[in-house]
Amino acid sequence: MEACAIRTRPRCPCSWHAGVFFALPILLHLTALSQINPIAPVDSTPVRYGFLKVISNLDKAYLIVNEDFVNAKTITPNTAIQLPVGDHSFILSHPKIMDPQFRLEILPDQVREYKIDLDTTTSSEIVLRNSVYPVIKLKANLVVITDNDSEVFFDSTLAGTGLAKGSLSTGLHFIQTEHPLAGTRWENVRVSSRRLKVLELYNKPERSTYWALSFIPGVSRIYADRSSKGYLLLGAAFGTLTGGLLSHTAFKKSNADYQNVVYQYNRATVESEVVRLANEAQSKLDNATTYALIRDAAFIGAVVVWVLSFVDLMHGPDGGYRERRAFDPFSYVPLTPREQAVVLKIKIPLSR
Repeated sequence: MEACAIRTRPRCPCSWHAGVFFALPILLHLTALSQINPIAPVDSTPVRYGFLKVISNLDKAYLIVNEDFVNAKTITPNTAIQLPVGDHSFILSHPKIMDPQFRLEILPDQVREYKIDLDTTTSSEIVLRNSVYPVIKLKANLVVITDNDSEVFFDSTLAGTGLAKGSLSTGLHFIQTEHPLAGTRWENVRVSSRRLKVLELYNKPERSTYWALSFIPGVSRIYADRSSKGYLLLGAAFGTLTGGLLSHTAFKKSNADYQNVVYQYNRATVESEVVRLANEAQSKLDNATTYALIRDAAFIGAVVVWVLSFVDLMHGPDGGYRERRAFDPFSYVPLTPREQAVVLKIKIPLSR
């Protein structure tokens, strides 16, 4: 009995290619749709506002809302500011007060009123140096004072010549001053956005200090411009003085040995001993004479170095002497006779 052969329909070899061809675009489309961020629902609730009103008798005062020092507002007899509903803070800055800070809640369509007056019964004392007031007035939190012809760099960026100011971020900054003849000075300075920092960084030497250091050769030159000439003079002075002192110590020892040998020579009776001591005494004398010559030459050299240093001092430093600049960052705040106090009279804020 013959086995029946089962005939099947032949399979198309490219049928699976067709499936992939149609499925791939669908998968790519679904992937793209999954990466699209859903649109956030629009908040249709309108923003509501209230008002902050400050009544004060202070002149030249500033109001800083929410620590926005850049947009500080000048206080007028009736200063009203529109603010969104919620919690806020404000600082009152004035040359006679220590930056009092207040916190408040703004309610819808209501006015928060503050009455801030200066008490004129107390003594006068400017407390501006711990205030944000000069930062607002100068529009800067760092002032660098240097020589008139020295360049000032803030973080390796040229900021000005002679006197430079800038508004830097809170933190550590690299401040550098350069003079073509007087050299370079630098300092790392920590700056605060709420306090004025005044830095004196001169390149030229101060006249009194320059001459006070002149007794040591080379030190004045090193102080003035840190030049190689100063180090050379200082090294020569130190070397000659050290050589002179060491030679004098050796001379004293050789002279003492010579005197000791002469004493033994005078007491010797044997001829051979006399000859030996005579030769030894001559050797000690030669050594003492040599050390004495070296000592004298070293001390003369020290005198010559000192004279050369003094002649160099007579020419003065290459860049000239320092001229201190009288800069008072608080001198631009003239106080009227009415502002003779530091105590504030603050009333409880009212809502209406």
